[in-house]
Amino acid sequence: MLRANSEFVGYGVTKGILVILSQYPAFVEHGGIVGPVTGEVYKIRAPVKVFKELDTYEGSEFKRELININMESGEKKKCWIYKYVNGVDGLSIIKSGDYNEYRNSPKK
Repeated sequence: MLRANSEFVGYGVTKGILVILSQYPAFVEHGGIVGPVTGEVYKIRAPVKVFKELDTYEGSEFKRELININMESGEKKKCWIYKYVNGVDGLSIIKSGDYNEYRNSPKK
């Protein structure tokens, strides 16, 4: 659904941390540990329809918020992100802040 209704724009960076929930990453704004977090940026077609489905899929553990990011090109944008709203105690942190790098590394 998302792939059919979006177009990849590039990579963006914001501040926060990434943690691993089961096998997927979750973005967290954390008062203590903060670093750069890199993510993929997409232009969404039919955003009302797409976000309605994504909000349902993400569930109550995540809250969609509009944040400021810096694109690799240096351009600043406002983008939607799903923030994990539960505690992070006991969860593994992706130290690089880059899930693609983490996923492709031999050591996890």
